[in-house]
Amino acid sequence: MSALLKPLPPGSDIREDDVDPYALNVLHSLHQLYEGTPVDARFPLSFDHMSVFKRKALEATMMIPRGYVSSYGEIARKLGKRGAARAVGRVEATNPFPLVVPCHRVIRSTRALGEYGGGQEVKRRLLEREGVRFRGNRVARECFWTFPS
Repeated sequence: MSALLKPLPPGSDIREDDVDPYALNVLHSLHQLYEGTPVDARFPLSFDHMSVFKRKALEATMMIPRGYVSSYGEIARKLGKRGAARAVGRVEATNPFPLVVPCHRVIRSTRALGEYGGGQEVKRRLLEREGVRFRGNRVARECFWTFPS
C-alpha cells in the first residue's frame, strides 16, 4: 500500500489511540481493498466539486464489477461521448478516491494495463487480487466488462 500513499516523515508514528475511530475504520477498509478483500463499507464521497463529465466517468468506474475491467473508450461510450477515451483517462488519472473508485479497473482497449499512479506492477497486483486473469501482459478477454446499452 505504500506505493499508493506518501511515506510519513522520519520519526512520525501513528498510534491507534491517537486516531479517530472513523478514520481508523476508513484506513482498515482501504487496506482491505488494497489486499483484494471485498469491503461492505459505504464511504461518503462528494462529487460536488467536479464537472458533470468527471462525476459521470467516476460513477461509471464504480459500476465495473470485481474481477472485471473496462476500457477508457468503453466508459466514454457509456457516457455517450465516443472518442473521449483520453478525457476519461485524464479523469481516472486524477481520481481523488483511489481504491474506493476503482480506477485500477480501467485499462486500454487493447487490454494492456495502461498507466496507474501506483505503477503498472501495483495495478496488475490489485487486479489479480480481485480475480482478473491475464494472458501474458494483457487482461484475458473474458474479464473485460462491457456496459449494457
